Amino acid sequence: MNPLTAPSAPHRAADSTEPPFSTPATLTAGDIYYTLFRHKVKILLCALAGAVAAGAVRFLGDPPYESEAKLLVRYVLSESRALGGEAGAKSPDPRGDTIMKSEAEILGSLDLVRQVVDATGPERILGPMGAAGGPAGAVAAVRSNLSIRVAPATSVIHIAFRHPDPELVQPILRDLISRYLRLHLETHTANGLVGDVLSQETDRLRARLARTEEELRKATAAAGVISPEDARREQAERISGLRRELLLAQAGLAERSALLERLRRREPAVSLAGPTPPPEIATAYEGLVQQALQLRQVERELLAQFTPESGRVREVRERLDLLLARRDALMVDHPALAEHSGAPGRLADPGRTEEAAAHVAALEARVAVLSRGLEEARAEHTRAEESEGRIQELRRQRDLEDTNLRRYAASLEQERIGQTLGGGRVANISQIQTPSPPFADSGGTRRTAGMLLAGGLLVGLAWAFLTEWYLDRSLKRSVDVERELRTPLLIDIPLQPRRNLEGVAALLAPGKPEPEGAPPPRPHPLRPFHETLRDRLIADFEARGLTHRPKLVAVTGLGRGAGVSTTAAGLARSFSETGDGSVLLVSFAGSSGSAHHFLHGRAAGGLEEMLSNGPAGVAGANLFIAAEDTAQGGASSNLPRRFRGLVPRLKSSSFDYVIFDMPPVSQISVTPRLASFMDLVLVVVEAERTDRDVARRALGLLEASGARAGVVLNRSRRYIPALLHEDHLATP
Repeated sequence: MNPLTAPSAPHRAADSTEPPFSTPATLTAGDIYYTLFRHKVKILLCALAGAVAAGAVRFLGDPPYESEAKLLVRYVLSESRALGGEAGAKSPDPRGDTIMKSEAEILGSLDLVRQVVDATGPERILGPMGAAGGPAGAVAAVRSNLSIRVAPATSVIHIAFRHPDPELVQPILRDLISRYLRLHLETHTANGLVGDVLSQETDRLRARLARTEEELRKATAAAGVISPEDARREQAERISGLRRELLLAQAGLAERSALLERLRRREPAVSLAGPTPPPEIATAYEGLVQQALQLRQVERELLAQFTPESGRVREVRERLDLLLARRDALMVDHPALAEHSGAPGRLADPGRTEEAAAHVAALEARVAVLSRGLEEARAEHTRAEESEGRIQELRRQRDLEDTNLRRYAASLEQERIGQTLGGGRVANISQIQTPSPPFADSGGTRRTAGMLLAGGLLVGLAWAFLTEWYLDRSLKRSVDVERELRTPLLIDIPLQPRRNLEGVAALLAPGKPEPEGAPPPRPHPLRPFHETLRDRLIADFEARGLTHRPKLVAVTGLGRGAGVSTTAAGLARSFSETGDGSVLLVSFAGSSGSAHHFLHGRAAGGLEEMLSNGPAGVAGANLFIAAEDTAQGGASSNLPRRFRGLVPRLKSSSFDYVIFDMPPVSQISVTPRLASFMDLVLVVVEAERTDRDVARRALGLLEASGARAGVVLNRSRRYIPALLHEDHLATP
C-alpha cells in the first residue's frame, strides 16, 4: 500500500487519541545491530585500548605476591557477663549467613587494618608500591589488597593478602589474624566490662543474701515452726477433728437432755390415754427402741473414725431412719405406747434419773472444752498464715539473690580463667590454614588483565549505545522516521558514492548523441529512486481523485545541502519522461537564472514569463525550468501575495505538473506560507544530520498551514551486512 494513501498527519491528529509523537520503549534486534555496526569504530577502539592495557599489565608488570589463610568458625560465644548474663553458643549452620558475614566484617574492619598498619609502618607498606599518602594511604592500600571470602554453605573464611614486597605479605596477614582473634573475643564476651565491677557486684549480692537468710531464720523462730506447710496442714487436721468431736458431743448432749427431761416428767400413775396395748405390740415396740439405741451407739463410734459423708455412716443412718419410722408407725396405731414405753421396773427406778443428769453435765463440760479448743486452734491457724506469708516472701527473695550470686560468681570465674589462659586464645575459631609463604599471584594479574579487556569492550558498548540513544538526536533510518515523525515515508534513498554523482546539472543537461558502436551511457544512480518516487506520487494522485491540471508538488528540506534540488530535478525529469504532458520545474533556491527546456536547452524567462508564453513556444520540449530569486529585497515578503495571483494562471496553463524547489522550512521562510497552495509537499530529510526535534517542528508548521506532507529520507547509510539484517528495501 502506498504510504500516501493512508490518512495524512493532520487527519490522524484529529481522528485519533494517540499522541502525535510517541516513541516506543521497545528495543528490537535491528536497533542493536544498527548501533553495533554504526559505532563499530568506537567499540573497536575502546576494545583495542583495553587489550593494550591488559597486555601491559599481563606481560610488563610484575605480579604481586600473595599469602593465604583459612579460619574455621565452630561457634560464636555471645555473653554479657558484666550484667550477670550467661554465655550462649551460636553455631553457624548452613543458613547462618549472618554470623559468618559478621565475622567477615570484623576481620575487615578499618580499625583492625589501622592497627596492623601502625604496627608494620606506613612507609614499609607504601614504599614497594611507589605510592604516597601516609597512614591513610597505607590503610587504603592494605584494605584494597585484602580479600575476605566466606565459602558457600561452610563455616570457613578464606583470607588473602597481596603486596609487591614478599617479605611483608605473610607477617601482615599473620598480625591481622592475631588481632582479629583478640577483637573477636572482646566483641562477643565484653572483656572490657569485667573485673572490679564483677567482684563488687558479687560481694554485694553475697551480703544481701546473708541478711535475707538471717531474717528468714528469725521469722521461722517467731512462728515456732520448722515447716510452715507442715504446720498449716497439722492445724487444719486438728481443727477438723475438734469440729467433728464438738458436733458429736453436742448431739449426745441434746439426746441426753431430752431423755432427762422425759424421765423427770414421767409419773408412776397409769395413764388415762387409752387401753393398755397388747403385750406383743409392747414387746415389738421395746425391740425397735433397743435396736435404735444400739444403732445410735454404732453411729457415734463410726463418727469418731469417719466423716458423716462416708458410706458406712450413711448405711447406719438409713437403718436407723427405717427403725424410727417403724416405731413412729406403732405409736400412731397405739398411742398408749407413749405412756407404757418403759418397763415398770425401769420407770420406778429413781437412780436412772440421777444417771441421766450426770451424763448431761458431763456432756456439757465436754462441749465447753471442745469449743474453747476449737477457738484456740483457729487463732493459731490465723497467726500461722500471717507468718507463712512473710516466710514465703523471704524464701523467694533468698532464691532470687542466690541465683544472681551464682551467675555473677560463674562470670567472675570465667573471666579469671580467660585472663589466666591469656589473650588471643579463642577455642571456637581455629586456623585450619596458617598464612602461607608468599607466592607470585599470576592469577590475580590474569584477572586484572581480563577485567581491563572486558572493561574496554564494555566502555565501547556503553559509548556506542549512549551516543545512539541519548546524545545523537538525528534521524538515521526509515524506522526512525516512522517512529519519531509519524508521517508517511515515501522512499528511502541510500547514500551514493560521491564519484558516481554528477550534480543537478547532469540531471537537467540535454542529452548528447552517442557515436555508433559506443556502449550505452551509464544511467544516473539516483534515477531508479526518482522514478519510484514519481510512480508513488501518481498513485497517490489517482487514489485521491486529483484530475485537475497542473498538479503542484513542492520539494523542501530542513537545511542546506539536504539534496532538495537534486530530488526536485530528478522528480521533474522522471515526470517529463512519461510523455503525458509538460513539466515545469520552478526553483526558489535563491539564485537567479534563466529557464531552459530539458531536451534542447533553449532559454526561457522567469515564472511569469513561462506562464505567459507557455510550453507551446518551444517545440519538442516537455520539461521547463524557471528561477525565482527570493534573495532580492522585498521579494520574500511579496512572494505569497504574488503567488496567490499566479495560482489562477497556473491552473489555466497547459503544464501537467509543476515541481517547486522550495527553501528549507523555518519560521521565517516562505515555504510554510506557500505549502497550502500545493497538492503535495515532499520534505527531504538528510539521514544522520537532521535533528528529530527540528523535523517535528517543521512538520508541525506544514500541518498548521493545512498542507499534505510526505517524507523522503535521503543519504541513509547501510551499516548492517545483508546476511544479518536487511536495513533497506532497495539496494543501491
